[in-house]
Amino acid sequence: MSSRILRGVLIVLLSLVVARYIWLAVAIRETGNTVSNIQVKLAVNDVKRMREALDFLSGAYSPGEQEEQIYKTNNYTAFKTRMQEIADRLGGMPMILPDRPNFTDFSYTESPKGYYIKVRARGSTETVIPATKDRICYE
Repeated sequence: MSSRILRGVLIVLLSLVVARYIWLAVAIRETGNTVSNIQVKLAVNDVKRMREALDFLSGAYSPGEQEEQIYKTNNYTAFKTRMQEIADRLGGMPMILPDRPNFTDFSYTESPKGYYIKVRARGSTETVIPATKDRICYE
């Protein structure tokens, strides 16, 4: 009789341990999803700031000043430096571009037709954020 009680207690304890690990795995997964969502939102906010700066500069600066001029860069620092130089030429307007971006894989293309920004959210291998003058979206 006592061996049946002991066996029952062991089964209950083992079930509790297994349930605890399952709960922990689910909690870690949800935390990872939350962190990923936050990183995507931070990257989107950075892209919005870039678009605001480009819209602000577009009143006095036409990206395609020459008919077939196209500017491309995959270097965010070069892009930021170029935007700051343009702002300085136009009277020293303060720039709002992020110093420490929350994205990776930056690319920027500018032509007389407009511009195209594409970034990948930091810590996320799948979330790509493309933006043009008219829209911003997630892929």
